[in-house]
Amino acid sequence: MDFQRLPNETDEQLFLRVCSCKDSIGSWSKVAEVLNGLLNNNFDESTYRKRYKEFNRIDEAVLNAQNNAFDFDRKHEVLLDDIRKERIKLQTVNAERRRIDRAEARQELFYEQVGQYVKTVDPPVFKELQTENSKTEYLLCLSDIHYNADFKSINNIYSPAIAVERFSKIIEYVKNFTEEKHIRKIKILELGDTVQGMIHLNDLRINDSSFVKSIVDASRLIAGFLNELSQYVRVDYYHVPTSNHSQIRAFNAKRSELPSEDVEYIIGHYIHDLLVTNPRVTVTLADEGRDYISFNMGDQVVYGLHGHTVKNIDSIMAEISAITTDLPDFVFMGHYHSQKEITVSEIHGGDYSYDTEVIVCPSFVGSDPYADSLWKGSTAAVNIYGINDKHGHVETYKIVLN
Repeated sequence: MDFQRLPNETDEQLFLRVCSCKDSIGSWSKVAEVLNGLLNNNFDESTYRKRYKEFNRIDEAVLNAQNNAFDFDRKHEVLLDDIRKERIKLQTVNAERRRIDRAEARQELFYEQVGQYVKTVDPPVFKELQTENSKTEYLLCLSDIHYNADFKSINNIYSPAIAVERFSKIIEYVKNFTEEKHIRKIKILELGDTVQGMIHLNDLRINDSSFVKSIVDASRLIAGFLNELSQYVRVDYYHVPTSNHSQIRAFNAKRSELPSEDVEYIIGHYIHDLLVTNPRVTVTLADEGRDYISFNMGDQVVYGLHGHTVKNIDSIMAEISAITTDLPDFVFMGHYHSQKEITVSEIHGGDYSYDTEVIVCPSFVGSDPYADSLWKGSTAAVNIYGINDKHGHVETYKIVLN
């Protein structure tokens, strides 16, 4: 094999190139002959062999060092990735914790703002109770008060001041009613949409004041109403815990991001707190986590719910029975701003005979601009229902509020 020095090739480069071809040349002795001729040396084969061996040893050491450095870098990079991941986990946990803290802080602030307005209502001077001799209990249903709304529709005008006037009208009616019927106790069921709320941007146009203040004012208005009624009659009050207008979902806020999804819960509890010193008023609230309230009138089971989640009014009693295993005799609901009575079945046994019913109650607020736009409307009213031990729903009295 004829070896020639390459252009610009150094002695070291020539040495390495020739030695690397030792197997092709044949032996180290022949390698020495080639290199001595090209480099003008007179070294024996062992000189070149040892020198090339030492070069390979050093080259391997350098390569190993490079590999070790590479492995170290890789391990270091993996370690940094782990650290970064742990840091991201910690940041995520902290962000969630801060979100929860902010929500809790808003909740505390909300209750503080409400609490600034809430003071216990002093009991009135009680009148002597009637001597009762009736087998019929009476239930007054309040529904869809929409307190804080302020509007004028085709057949109705409404505002917070008018809401106050309407409660005064109910008080006068119930006072005369209890005297005429010789009633010692009346049950009152509040079916939700107590406040106008802020579930639509349109609510900004018809709301009279701030949402927080409307919650407090509505609570005090109802508590004052119950307190005044207690002059003449004992009052058992039941408050439905959920409805649609009382949900806090303003401006696409996330569910439960604010104090609660539904301020009916707050209103019911504050009415309870406002009247805690009145021995003639009993405030009963729904069990935690339920969107309905149930109680008895004599031997009959009554359910109350707002109705915004009911898809089929005709089948709601069967749906309640399937889920709760209860067999309600009467289901009262609001939401529809009109009244309807649906007979579901008949019950017979012993000396009793009555129909089970789903009863949709009229609205306190009455028709509004939205109802006008649909060419619909109904009179603002509340109803009193007489529930008899033997014959169920036997009386209905409508208090027109317009």
